[in-house]
Amino acid sequence: MKKLLGIIVLGLLWCNVVLGVPTKTYWTVSNVIEEGIFLKADEVIGKTQKFGRGNSEGFFFNCSKKQVSNYTTYTSEEFFRNKEFKIFWKHKEKLNISSNKKIYVEKLSCADNKTVLYPFIQIEGSDIAYYEFDLGIYELKN
Repeated sequence: MKKLLGIIVLGLLWCNVVLGVPTKTYWTVSNVIEEGIFLKADEVIGKTQKFGRGNSEGFFFNCSKKQVSNYTTYTSEEFFRNKEFKIFWKHKEKLNISSNKKIYVEKLSCADNKTVLYPFIQIEGSDIAYYEFDLGIYELKN
């Protein structure tokens, strides 16, 4: 009986991890919070990024197969305290990040072409995401 209960509990925990991946949808760049070094705002706004099951296609990241992703969940306080995200702290007032929502920071890797998309940031219950690239911050809408 204990063995069966253990299998059920572990199964439920693993299901949560598998189903919890936040980035699986279609995004459009709607705003540039901080312009990057090489990309100018008018070159980026309106561009799209699609994340699908096992593949991605878009302006920032392309992967036709062998794509993996993982993410870390933060509170807003943890996120803004993290030195890795200091560019977001600098522009905190321009971001639509509520203090009581979870923040998901995702990293996608493509074995196919050895590219990485990181950090892709989503806020719990929001249709807005942020992507830091080229020392700029790009806002995407779902």
